[in-house]
Amino acid sequence: MPTQYEHTLKTLQQGANRHGRRLVVAGLLVVLLLLLVWQAGEQVTIRDREFSRLSTQSGIISHDLRRQLMSIRALHVNLQAELLSGAKTFESVRPFIDKRLSAFVQTVNGVRTVTLLDAKASVLASSNPQQQKGNSMADNELVQRVMQDAQPGTLYISRPYPLADNMLTIAVASMLTDERGEFSGMVVTELSPLEIGIMLSSVVYADDMHAGVVHADGTVFLAEPVTQKLLGHSLADSQDAFTKHVHSGNELSLYHGRQLYSHDRRLIVQQTIMPAELNISDALIVRISRNHDAVFASLYRSRWFMAGLYLVLVVSSVVLLRLWQRKSRQAFADLNNAQKQLVASNGMLVRLNRQLEQQTENMRSLAFLDELTGIANRRHFNRSLEAEWRRCLRERQPLSMIMLDVDYFKQFNDLYGHQRGDDCLVCIAGSLKNSLTRSHDLPARIGGEEFACLLPNTQLEGALIKAERIRSEIEALAIPHAGSLAGPVVTVSVGVACMLPEPGIDYLSLLEAADETLYRAKHEGRNQVYSGAAAESASVIGEGATGHESLD
Repeated sequence: MPTQYEHTLKTLQQGANRHGRRLVVAGLLVVLLLLLVWQAGEQVTIRDREFSRLSTQSGIISHDLRRQLMSIRALHVNLQAELLSGAKTFESVRPFIDKRLSAFVQTVNGVRTVTLLDAKASVLASSNPQQQKGNSMADNELVQRVMQDAQPGTLYISRPYPLADNMLTIAVASMLTDERGEFSGMVVTELSPLEIGIMLSSVVYADDMHAGVVHADGTVFLAEPVTQKLLGHSLADSQDAFTKHVHSGNELSLYHGRQLYSHDRRLIVQQTIMPAELNISDALIVRISRNHDAVFASLYRSRWFMAGLYLVLVVSSVVLLRLWQRKSRQAFADLNNAQKQLVASNGMLVRLNRQLEQQTENMRSLAFLDELTGIANRRHFNRSLEAEWRRCLRERQPLSMIMLDVDYFKQFNDLYGHQRGDDCLVCIAGSLKNSLTRSHDLPARIGGEEFACLLPNTQLEGALIKAERIRSEIEALAIPHAGSLAGPVVTVSVGVACMLPEPGIDYLSLLEAADETLYRAKHEGRNQVYSGAAAESASVIGEGATGHESLD
């Protein structure tokens, strides 16, 4: 039948095995959590970095398109100035205008044609040789809009429309006025989708990347790579990122989600081109995006790699746990054998241990108890005072001290002898122990005829009540004292102090305060309790002189 020790040892072994398994599982879970957190942080880092690159490319396209619009606006203004420069007829400036239009198309990238119309929308001049003079463009939607609005200084943007080569483009127009400020015609500039497409392709740095320019109505009229599925497609859907960007009112917006037209998840940057200085009628939106899976491909590969490493870690942990459990069983078996050998010689060790404990207790008593009275000595009292001060400081509790001195004790010894004096001190110590009923209250003899009581967690009012009880009970002992001026029996003078410990104040401050109130009690006539005035923080309850001599 196994002994109690063997049963306990077996229980400990089983507990150690359970603890080991729990530690391994907890460690694996912590590693898994750290990996997940790292992966999440890496995903955010990759996403933010890619958004930054896409925003840079979007800014390049927006800057180039804004510069082209400014060049077009400058041409329109110059043409207005030429027509109002004082020439009597348009025919006199036609050669100059024709050259100006042709030179502008040749020098400014992204411009396909420039056409000058009169007030009836008939062609006056054009950079396109196929556009014959006198042809009417009155049925053109953009021309009709300019003629109806007739707002000087406005740069009108047409809706995207197809060209003969199945590509889409837009036209930019502004009205012209005569010397009286009335409508006299307009300039229509058509953008070249081929040249702007080259500009878009220059910012594409990945095969999965899409770049495009969208009209304010949501129609895609420029895209790279060019795809008939996307060209002319409208993004004006309530769930598409384009609509969210337009409704946000922001110049630049970032979006991460699924596109409706391509049904794949993408990182999308959209930037609105609508500079206030150009006063354009409709905004253009540059839209650049990358495929989600392509952007995070390296992260996905690292996830598979981490998953493999984690699997190896799990298998290794299980194997090591098995080895540890085997060694643990062997160690517990060796411990059991060692214990059996130890029990055989345990009798002598028990006797030696009892002797050592008795000697230790005797030494402790000699070190911390007063040999005469059997209560705590000065060393024990000082250590307890320091410990209770720190505890009350942590818990924000008051600490009170009662200090008492036997009145005219020197005269008592001279009159009755030292043996009677020792007996008197023993009686007073016994009265102190009987008066302090709480287990954590500490009475101590700290001098020849001087005693102190430490009262943790005690306000001044409670300390005063205990002090008065101690004084009256010692007086009630009725120990004759013919040499006392305070009365016919042995009496004590009692000083009480209370402090609320605070950082930066030493515990000796309480001892000094109690000693000061004891001095005041003796100074005021002895056989009484003195405390002084109460204070709210780490100030002493009781006031007096900063120095004094003994009144014995």
